[in-house]
Amino acid sequence: MSSCKILVIDDDVGPRESLRILLKNEYEIVLADHVDQGMQLLREVKPDVVIMDIRMPGKSGIDGLRELRQIDPLVSVIMLTGYGALETAQEAIRLGANDYLKKPFDIAEIQEAIKRNTQRTQLERRKIKALEDLQSLTSSLSEEIMVKEQLASVGQASAEFAHDLRNPLGIVTGYCELLFNQLRGLQNNLGEEFSETLEYMNAIEENVQRCQELAELWQKSGREYSGEKTPVEVEPLLREIVRSLEPLMLVGTQRVSYDMQIEPDIVILADRSQLLRALHNVVANALHAIPETGGQIILACRKHEGCARIVIKDNGSGIAPERLEKVFEPYFTTKPAGKGTGLGLSITKKIIEEHNGAIQLQSIQGEGTEVIIDLPLAPVS
Repeated sequence: MSSCKILVIDDDVGPRESLRILLKNEYEIVLADHVDQGMQLLREVKPDVVIMDIRMPGKSGIDGLRELRQIDPLVSVIMLTGYGALETAQEAIRLGANDYLKKPFDIAEIQEAIKRNTQRTQLERRKIKALEDLQSLTSSLSEEIMVKEQLASVGQASAEFAHDLRNPLGIVTGYCELLFNQLRGLQNNLGEEFSETLEYMNAIEENVQRCQELAELWQKSGREYSGEKTPVEVEPLLREIVRSLEPLMLVGTQRVSYDMQIEPDIVILADRSQLLRALHNVVANALHAIPETGGQIILACRKHEGCARIVIKDNGSGIAPERLEKVFEPYFTTKPAGKGTGLGLSITKKIIEEHNGAIQLQSIQGEGTEVIIDLPLAPVS
């Protein structure tokens, strides 16, 4: 039997049992006769596909769909109805349904819909997991670089490790390309979701590329900083960071929104990889400070007294006054044990200062934190 789980929510015993009998040999089937029972089972069994009737007494399928998307934004949902109301179908799709079928359903049609949507759910979940894993790898690698820079005695070992690390990263990049090719073959099945799938895969490749760049920085960590800088536009840099962190917005029940308030065409002279590394640390810290109930991160940039002033602000937990003065010290962390090494902000401060910039942090416990970074503007040619 397949490990895929199908949750059927329908107050009508006829269609409910018909689906159970039709699908029981291929899937694990779970049944509910009303929305509240269905939402409880959704939390317990984590199905790959939910099949839900639109017209039910009490809470309707539309009500259930709204509630379902708060619990699981990734699971595929097929709505069923005995009525051909176009407005109802449009409302269901707008609220996040993936398919819409009429009763009495055609057996071949619903089997194909379930197969297609099962694959979609699994693909979405794998994309999120892959991006989370790559994000974790990137963050860990960034912080470990700082550790190795402080330990000159292991400089050679660091260079050797970075050299070895580039090999598996190259393999991951190759498999990403193979996956791209497979996805192109599935384009007809994915339909409108194909473009979104490619965006996720692009994000994976970008993060792998960033790991490769960090590995190269690691290899150079024992050498004097070259100071080589090129013109870098701030807006695309910040948008790249947000895109790389988007998967973490969907972890658990947490919902985080971003407000981008960026003045266009602001250009600074920078080592792009190093600056990306520094700003990524700050935005990741802001994301980690947001409570499970959700929150908002503001990313702003404007010209200020000959500098690009970058402001990253969250409405998270904030930092206690007695800890605020220590946040840039190596190995100091406000995170729970095992959740951080305390190197992110010290790395960021070092990089900002290497770019002749300045960084300051303001925070109110229980209200949030604001990080202000000033970097010199590139000369106008």
